[in-house]
Amino acid sequence: MNEALKQSMADKYVDGFWSSIEQVKALFPDLDSEIMAQIDVLKKVEDGKLVSRLPGAN
Repeated sequence: MNEALKQSMADKYVDGFWSSIEQVKALFPDLDSEIMAQIDVLKKVEDGKLVSRLPGAN
């Protein structure tokens, strides 16, 4: 039961993230698609750059 709840919460987080990305694309259709492709739910902004949230990953 606990694992199912964790998965459900993770799914909602990821769905919300991608929904936000789609909204940005709709509001700013001229954004560079290569730059937008760098967006990842497993990244964070650190010192103005996208870096992995996962320990040891680049």
